[in-house]
Amino acid sequence: MKLFLKFIVYILLVYKTFADDFIMTVTGIDQFPSFVKVDENTIFMTFNNRAQFTTNTSMFGFGVCEGTVEIINGDQKQNILCTITDSYKNKGYLKAIPASRNKNVGNMIGDRLGSSIASWQWVGGDGPFEELKGVIMTGAYFQMGKNKHGDGNFIWRGKAEGLSAKLIERINNYKRAE
Repeated sequence: MKLFLKFIVYILLVYKTFADDFIMTVTGIDQFPSFVKVDENTIFMTFNNRAQFTTNTSMFGFGVCEGTVEIINGDQKQNILCTITDSYKNKGYLKAIPASRNKNVGNMIGDRLGSSIASWQWVGGDGPFEELKGVIMTGAYFQMGKNKHGDGNFIWRGKAEGLSAKLIERINNYKRAE
């Protein structure tokens, strides 16, 4: 039994030694062009944003997201697709997925979405985004309020844990899309 436990500890240490986190911070403006509050517990809305992003790698850029959000009794469901472009013009695609097996968590501040915990899955792209296909990132979204143009200013920060150090290295070494 002791040998088995030592083996498990060794495997965990090796895994952590050769694994890295991919951290992404996204900021920008968002809008909810259609917002229907059926009652205190039921809200449906369309969503779009324009944003810029940075990561803990050499990757940075800008993007747009569009889709729908519904909140029923605190359970938030999203059908949102994001298209992002890095500084070398590589394109990547993310889709909203449930943050956990249970549900996404979101709250309202008056008539706007205040904060939420949500997950996103890389579904494809070229260059470094091809490397990320299938990777899931979980993070926190916070809408800071509306600016004088009626757009919401937001920040989202998330991470994918335990990626291989080689994957992070490949992301750092990508150049312009062909």
